[in-house]
Amino acid sequence: MNRNVNLPSPALNAPLRAWSDYLGWVATTADFQMVGDICQCTIAMSAGQILKVQAATPDLLAKKIMADLTANLMVPPTIDGSALSSLQDATKQQRNPQSKQQQLQQGEPGQDEPKPLIPEGLQTQASPQEVSMRSHYEPALPRASQAPRSAPVTSTKGTLQTVGVYVPVAMHEALKAVAEKQGKKFSVLVREMVESGYERFEDAIEERSGRKVLDGYEQKVASYDGQSEQWMARLDRKLSLELKLTAKEYGRSASQIVGGLLAEELSHCPQVQTVASSLSATVQAVAITAVRGIADPAEVARVQAEIAGLVGLKANELANHLGLPGKRRLVNEVLVGIVRAPGVLMRDVAEYFQVSPEAMNEAVSLNFRQLAAPSFKAPNGQPRVLTEPVSWEEAVKALHLPHDEEAQLLGLGD
Repeated sequence: MNRNVNLPSPALNAPLRAWSDYLGWVATTADFQMVGDICQCTIAMSAGQILKVQAATPDLLAKKIMADLTANLMVPPTIDGSALSSLQDATKQQRNPQSKQQQLQQGEPGQDEPKPLIPEGLQTQASPQEVSMRSHYEPALPRASQAPRSAPVTSTKGTLQTVGVYVPVAMHEALKAVAEKQGKKFSVLVREMVESGYERFEDAIEERSGRKVLDGYEQKVASYDGQSEQWMARLDRKLSLELKLTAKEYGRSASQIVGGLLAEELSHCPQVQTVASSLSATVQAVAITAVRGIADPAEVARVQAEIAGLVGLKANELANHLGLPGKRRLVNEVLVGIVRAPGVLMRDVAEYFQVSPEAMNEAVSLNFRQLAAPSFKAPNGQPRVLTEPVSWEEAVKALHLPHDEEAQLLGLGD
């Protein structure tokens, strides 16, 4: 009997299998402890440093471990067959009290605390030769620190990812007012508030259901007046990964999580009290502006027709107008709504078509919703079906541009 079985290509699933092997090795050899009420994991990394991860629950700890490892490692160390067999042998020896007693009598190091098991055959994929990691170093794990939330040794600051934020106009204005009051750049304030808000969220879910905590955050978002609008937040890469994992766990989008964290932080921000009076005086004006900003249906229909005639090869003309020569693919993706472009770019697109920014945004939004099966080819080359537009950052990275050119395009999202 002939069977049609779709087997995954080894070239496609090899990276996933490599991560699976490495995570299995970490789960077996890492040092897991309870430090007070905090779950802690200490991992000996292949480059010689120690990675320490802490969380409130085992589930959150597992997610933070995966987020930290992917943030600190471009590729996982490779584990061959000899590594797995030596790992099994070492595990058996640890479970054999007689073997452990013999080691203590021989005066081997590590009598106070066990060493991490680093079996033969564990190498980084970047190494030209498969050399045993044990021949280079054999670190001993330090005693667990009593200080909660200690940061990992390897910093990922400076690597930012873009997350779309969709909140009411009045909330956006409140954030701008706080940034001005504190003398900070808006993007910096947002980044700091999301980081502190996530820490507050982790503290809150130790006593309450995470879903109930997020429901309360969303109520605070809904308490702001005005139409909702979208803008971009640039966040630390590791935090961005944690937010996406949290969003998946609680059935939310990353945009909802970020908006909720910001609303919660605003409710605890001292500057909000001082700017509240000025904001209340302008809320009505903001609401009026939002009403005026509703797109004219006739204008939307006209620009949709013009987009239909421009998408394709003719998009080169618009790309040149926007100062993006050679970026026809990116411009086409913006026009059909697949890519969520920064506001500054959408204003230039609206100027090209001689329509209001509101009409332009509504037109590309309608274009996306009218696509039969919108898809996008991610930076790793794998296409996927979309349920919402992709971020500007992901779209830019998918072009695989030189570093300077990529950084210039990403800067439009600040």
